[in-house]
Amino acid sequence: MIKRIITVLSKKLAMARSKDKPTPNWEDIRKVLNQTAEIQARAAKQQAAWQASWEAQRAQEHKEREHEREQEHKERERERAHERQEERRRFAAWEASMNRVLKDMGVRVGGLTNNVGKIAEEYFFNALKNKKTITINGARFTNNNVLADKRFKKQKKSMQCDLVLTNTRYLAIVEVKFYLHPDDVARFDTKLRQVLPEVLPAKYQHLQLIPVIGCLGLSLKAKEDAQERGFALLRQYGETARFESEHLRLRPLSIRKQD
Repeated sequence: MIKRIITVLSKKLAMARSKDKPTPNWEDIRKVLNQTAEIQARAAKQQAAWQASWEAQRAQEHKEREHEREQEHKERERERAHERQEERRRFAAWEASMNRVLKDMGVRVGGLTNNVGKIAEEYFFNALKNKKTITINGARFTNNNVLADKRFKKQKKSMQCDLVLTNTRYLAIVEVKFYLHPDDVARFDTKLRQVLPEVLPAKYQHLQLIPVIGCLGLSLKAKEDAQERGFALLRQYGETARFESEHLRLRPLSIRKQD
């Protein structure tokens, strides 16, 4: 439309320059210029409307994406809560089943806590002893370096370790539980930070500590807590045992008590 108006205007101007043509009608030229200005104003207004519509659409899409992300986050939280609830339910069912069995035998679970723990310790001790070479995240030990019920003692303080593995560079301390709870993870971490530095013999203090928790069963929260604290896990696999050490963080042993 603008091109057509410009063409008409050019023709009228050409007529004005020609000696053989009559004087141009300036009223017509004024009308054409007014029409051109109106068209440009409408085009600018339409462009502004398009821009506003596009920005509104972008804002709506962004809002929808944020809503989708929020819904996905809520769904993941619901799934995690459901998994934790399912873990608690399975453990409660297992515990109730054990209570029924032991009740039939005339024995309470509390009276067998130590015996059940010893069963787990013996299982992992034998599983490691049956391996010629034991590897924890690249650290290699031989089965001759596996000790059970190792006690570190200095003056009146002591620390009992279920399993200990040593070589010239590393000291691996394994805390064994039949079923691992989050509280067990926190207590083991406290022992390593507050008790071990006070009782560890000098011959071990140039080594690096590999903290490990061995268990036959565990809750989802306990597993997350152990990984967050940098512990390796020793788990039952069939008739043997395997280390899960992708979250392992080594700890120096030369430092004293940590707050």
